[in-house]
Amino acid sequence: MSMLQDLIRSRLRGGAGSQGQTRGVIWTEVDADGYPTKVDLTSIGVRNDYAMYSNYDRGIYRRVTEVTLPRDLTRMGIHMFRYCVSLRQLDIPDTVQGKLDQTFVGSGIYELVFPAGINEFYATCSMMPDLRKATFKSKPAKGVTNNGFQACYKLTEINVPWSEGEVANAPWGATNATINYNYTPPEEE
Repeated sequence: MSMLQDLIRSRLRGGAGSQGQTRGVIWTEVDADGYPTKVDLTSIGVRNDYAMYSNYDRGIYRRVTEVTLPRDLTRMGIHMFRYCVSLRQLDIPDTVQGKLDQTFVGSGIYELVFPAGINEFYATCSMMPDLRKATFKSKPAKGVTNNGFQACYKLTEINVPWSEGEVANAPWGATNATINYNYTPPEEE
């Protein structure tokens, strides 16, 4: 058995399908090798920097496919989902506000919608190999860094509710993306 498997199994209370926990992340399902595939972050609280950063804990979050976030989450920590390469979808609650700092770097998410409370976007989505679409609900007051979407080669659509030129550095590293300015999202049903 590898050192990684020893580490994972030491944090679980049983075999495949059992729960486990590390740094406040509760594993609700694991695969046959003991890697978490579904996690629950509803009890993670405010301090969630590096919560699922896959370079920590020897890459145990690389196989996570599903994440449950608290509906009243107000902050997403630095590197929170970094290198979660199997994670394809994540619904960010509208209650999230403040700075997104390298939150999704290297993750496998296909599409992201950023809530209106985001005021700074710092290298948030760099190196996301599968990101195809990004939508902002409002203009980040402190802007978007020029590498916000760097090396997101499949990103073809960025929807923003502001006019061209209002936020510097467009297209923020997304070399293949079209920016849809003055975008109004469809009404939610």
